Amino acid sequence: VLDEPTTALEGPEIDLLFDVIRQLCHAGIGVLYVSHNLSDVLALSSSVSVLQDGHCAGTFDSAAASYDLLVTTMLGDAADPSEVDTSGNVAQGKRRLPLVGRSSARILSVRELRAELLKGVDLDLFAGECVCVMGLSGSGREELNYALSGAVPSSMRSMEVAGESVSRLDPKTCREHRVALVPGNRMAGSLISAFTVRENMSLVSLDKHRGRLGHVRRKSEASQTQRWMKRFEIRPDDQEYPTANLSGGNKQKLILAKWMDIDPLVLLIDEPTAGVDVTAAAKIYSELRHFADVGGAILITTSESDDVLAVADRVLILHRGRVSRELTNASEFTEEALLMAMNQSFA
Repeated sequence: VLDEPTTALEGPEIDLLFDVIRQLCHAGIGVLYVSHNLSDVLALSSSVSVLQDGHCAGTFDSAAASYDLLVTTMLGDAADPSEVDTSGNVAQGKRRLPLVGRSSARILSVRELRAELLKGVDLDLFAGECVCVMGLSGSGREELNYALSGAVPSSMRSMEVAGESVSRLDPKTCREHRVALVPGNRMAGSLISAFTVRENMSLVSLDKHRGRLGHVRRKSEASQTQRWMKRFEIRPDDQEYPTANLSGGNKQKLILAKWMDIDPLVLLIDEPTAGVDVTAAAKIYSELRHFADVGGAILITTSESDDVLAVADRVLILHRGRVSRELTNASEFTEEALLMAMNQSFA
């Protein structure tokens, strides 16, 4: 039984794993392969079963299955298959067009951001835009959002959020300026496994539910939790469900909802759809676009070109701890162009 075995693997390692799986099958060993990656599923399987909301939505012979069939079955009535690409994500043609002229207000501005891998990053985020940051391993991409939020040791020459100067980089100060970090390591960095969905949902917004004597008003807490669970389609629909038992996609939706509940100005998100299935990814992309459309600013650090194709207004390429390129033309938002930009920076 293999559960998302390729999440942390790269091309040659994936090929080797697939060879081993095929050898096991030829030797008469049955393999149950659980994955959100439809290309993996179609490349390996002899039959495919699709789960939706805890039920089997359909079982198909792989020879007769297609991307459209699997995506349609997984999403149900949630989306039109024509709006989903072959990876199961929102198709590039359905993205918002990039902002023109940067006429909106500057929400976040930082100069000479430094950390272990970052060597002096200058960055501006504007209201209503989603900026994706890409880069090869070691470029500083994987450290950027944690440095901005003070989650790792970092420094800057200057930083402003909505025109107000930020005196220091630490989680408390960033929270006071309504900057929210959504880490990529879900359980270790964002959720408490022993808590229920309700307890994790209200963890950063308990002040909203405190009575005059400091006690938590459970009715208010439960009502707010239910509203976010409904909006993000978190399953199962049970506030007292153990968080540790949620799927990866539902954990990610819970984290995003938790931080949106504090009404942030800026969302810093690392790997928003890593290990997330088609249905959850589509919902996450939809909510991120809505957040930007109503004036929020988003900075996504990602190794997935699908994230860029779905939500990016601008793309920054990091190399050796600095911004080496900025892509603003929608024609450059293709997997080939992004890979070329990262490798040209490396060269």
